[in-house]
Amino acid sequence: MKIKYVIFTILLLLGGMSCVNSAILTQDSLLGIENYNFSLYSLMDNSMVFENDTIYLAGEIDSGTSDDIIIYKCYKNGSVIWNVSYDYMGYDDAPTHLIVQNDEIYVIGNGRKSGGQDVIVVKYDTDGNKLWNNSYSYGTAYDSAQKAVLKDGNLYVGAYGAGSTFDVVLLNYYANGTLMWSNSYDYKSDKDYLKEVFVDDNKNSYVISNSINKSGFSGTYDIVLLKYNETGSLLWEKTYDYNLERESVTSAKMVNNNIYILGGIKNSKDLLLLKYDLDGNRLWNASYDYLIGQDYPISMHIDSDENTYVLGRGTNTTRDTLLLKYNSTGSLLWSTSYFTNMSDDGLKTSMMVLGDNIYILDAIKNSTANNNMLYLSNYDTETGANDWNTTYTFSSKNNKPVALCYNPGKVCVLAQCADESNYYKMVFLEYTTSGNLMYNNSYPSETISTGNPKELHNYQNVKYVLGTSYSALGSSVNLLRYGEDKIAPTISINHPTNGTINTTSDNTNVIINATVEDGSTISEVKAELNGVNESMNLLNDYYILNKTLTEGTYSLKVYAKDVSRNMGTSESVEFIIKRSSNNDNGGTTTTTTHHKTLDASDSIESSNMKRTVSESTVVYGSNFDKQLAECLKENIYPDDYEITGDTIIVGGPVSNKIAEQYNDRFVKPVSNENPGENRGIIQILKIQDNSASVVQSYNVVYIAGSDRLGTEAALKYFETLKELPTEPIIVEWTSEGPVLV
Repeated sequence: MKIKYVIFTILLLLGGMSCVNSAILTQDSLLGIENYNFSLYSLMDNSMVFENDTIYLAGEIDSGTSDDIIIYKCYKNGSVIWNVSYDYMGYDDAPTHLIVQNDEIYVIGNGRKSGGQDVIVVKYDTDGNKLWNNSYSYGTAYDSAQKAVLKDGNLYVGAYGAGSTFDVVLLNYYANGTLMWSNSYDYKSDKDYLKEVFVDDNKNSYVISNSINKSGFSGTYDIVLLKYNETGSLLWEKTYDYNLERESVTSAKMVNNNIYILGGIKNSKDLLLLKYDLDGNRLWNASYDYLIGQDYPISMHIDSDENTYVLGRGTNTTRDTLLLKYNSTGSLLWSTSYFTNMSDDGLKTSMMVLGDNIYILDAIKNSTANNNMLYLSNYDTETGANDWNTTYTFSSKNNKPVALCYNPGKVCVLAQCADESNYYKMVFLEYTTSGNLMYNNSYPSETISTGNPKELHNYQNVKYVLGTSYSALGSSVNLLRYGEDKIAPTISINHPTNGTINTTSDNTNVIINATVEDGSTISEVKAELNGVNESMNLLNDYYILNKTLTEGTYSLKVYAKDVSRNMGTSESVEFIIKRSSNNDNGGTTTTTTHHKTLDASDSIESSNMKRTVSESTVVYGSNFDKQLAECLKENIYPDDYEITGDTIIVGGPVSNKIAEQYNDRFVKPVSNENPGENRGIIQILKIQDNSASVVQSYNVVYIAGSDRLGTEAALKYFETLKELPTEPIIVEWTSEGPVLV
């Protein structure tokens, strides 16, 4: 009972034990996406298998002249180890089952031939080498593989054979591909549809089918249970016919040497549950009638005490969802239902039973918005009481449930949800076990692309979503991985760098600029400057913090934390802000006509370029440009300056008025698009002045970028030049610093 756990938790808290923090859940994130861009025709049901830290995928591809079977083997991260394809007779081939067990890979499917279709079996080793292939033809028409079981090295394949009637066919293969035996069964000289195959520990096999009985009203369906021994001899057959009505089989399970069959009765419109032992004795049967219309079974779960939980749909004025619990003797313990307001029964409603909890993923109609909402609910296994329920809508359009899985402390949901333009997306949701939404993610992100989710699995606490996506560019198979991110963010400080910042002001504006990279979402970035932490803000692709600093020595680190609580730290940057007065000689100016003091920064490597900078006027626009300009020389000027001699412009036309005035006169005008993201340019314009009696000319050096990092890259590269360039130079900022493009 749940209340026992509640009381136990209270006792722990009263006892002062600090175990609460261990229960804190970590939000998952998208770990990676792998796209397999082959020309996909379809993925079979249950096409993903996990074995020994690897993933196997099976599907059908269009090879140009026919559709072939394809198998992929991948690492846990989705990267491909190998893939192989199989073509039967040059026609269309489709897999129905993929079994991987003890390093043996079996692919079961249907191979087309001229005028018909055969059952095919192909075996591979773990390196993708084909060991053998076999085929089986019951008649001349279309045979179809339906079920497959690998037991003690023998492969059992259940099919229906399309002879004069559709008969049940059971095949038994040795591990070397030899057909040990085959058997067929015809109930009443009409169609028999195989539904399930089981094999017990004594190598007896059991077949369940829906078979037509012509003696019933308009030809009804009966439920047939068959048992074969190890050599393929039919030991017995059991049938179930409820008053000559139409019975159907939805699912069947073998648990503790008992066989449970879930189905429906068409005419009386009831749910049907049967239990047999392995000798064919029907231990009990139970039926359930909801209200006025047809009731439909969906799935069942059998717990360790052989209680059976049945999920179904009941017809009222609309379709309601039903939840029933039977004990091991077939007695109904409780039943409950909820109103969905839905008329469509084509939804993938699913149920998961874990301990004291039943989780149901469904959809209900939102009558106000006229759309389908996802509906996740939780029930108590003992009483059937609804503990909580919650809804989710991706947009104002429809939302379709696909699958459920469990991760300790979390309930994970896969759905197909339409955006406002009615393009469907694969949507992954993560809830706490109390129904609180922790995380959501959708794929594909492109507006005009459609996602079709197929499967959701939890393997080693990583959730795998398999689906397909389609756009105007084509189709692909997509494997998405969600889990706890254990990798800390990586951080690089772009500005300032190690060294000295020269300034003539008492207060200097310094822009701290950092790049933070991580596989998940960043939740917090802080700069620690001389032991004081301040939050940084995201601006485009960078985290920025503006600081006004005085003269002194500074130590800077940047910390970043992601949503999984991983903390990353940058390397330390040590810099000095040095204030230089206009007169370093204590107020006394020394003048000489033979030598002009060079006031260019020591960061400029070439003496020739130092003289060029010293003899030029440096003009800046924004505070960021001013900070860069101060790296060239001490005396700099704002952009209200009029060019009358050699000039260096720092910054582009958006922030610098002088740059805006002269931008179009340069060979490569600077804009947000040119020279491009993180790129800057260095170029020279020679201007002739005819205003005086003697014609003069002077150089205008333009150092600017499409963004701040571009401007900084251009300026840092300018400091390394030995002479002014004769043509434009484009530079890009990288993690290694400025690089010539």
